[in-house]
Amino acid sequence: MDETIESIIEILRANGDDNIASLLTESRFNLIESNTYGSRAHSLLSTAEVYSSAKNTAQLTNLNEFDKEKIRRAVLQIYPIQDASPEIEEILFKVRLKGRNTERELKSIPRPELEILGFPKEIVDLLIQRWNETERCIESRAYLAAIILMGSLLEGLLLGMMESHKREANTSLSSLNSRMGLSNLFLNGN
Repeated sequence: MDETIESIIEILRANGDDNIASLLTESRFNLIESNTYGSRAHSLLSTAEVYSSAKNTAQLTNLNEFDKEKIRRAVLQIYPIQDASPEIEEILFKVRLKGRNTERELKSIPRPELEILGFPKEIVDLLIQRWNETERCIESRAYLAAIILMGSLLEGLLLGMMESHKREANTSLSSLNSRMGLSNLFLNGN
């Protein structure tokens, strides 16, 4: 089950709102951050989407305003209005389509065995460090930072390939060295 939905259900049940909580079982939560700043420093106005079955979505949509407010308060306990955080303005209840991924989040994948590439140990250690940092960014929903780190990871992979194949890197017809008539500009190749 979706981690955020689990937390919302837990909060609702702790407040004695089991009927509302039961409508959220098997739901998915998605947070859409706008580019518009909210009321706090660097907070972004955001919309929460709750994807549920058609039946549950109809019941959630038809809740009275008092019960919808209970859900909103539960969401705000998870995403409180504070500096540098999403500021949730509204919660939308949507039908989850079967067989269709409604999430817009990056998902972690297992780290590849970078050691088998034969790169120097320093480069492998750097790549593993970048991978782990990227994982932490994804877990923290810092997606832009994760993408930037993925670019750094790709640069490290290219550097590792160049270090492992110095001669080819320096003499390739498409290398800067070949095009400018330079030799061994970046790497000391043999």
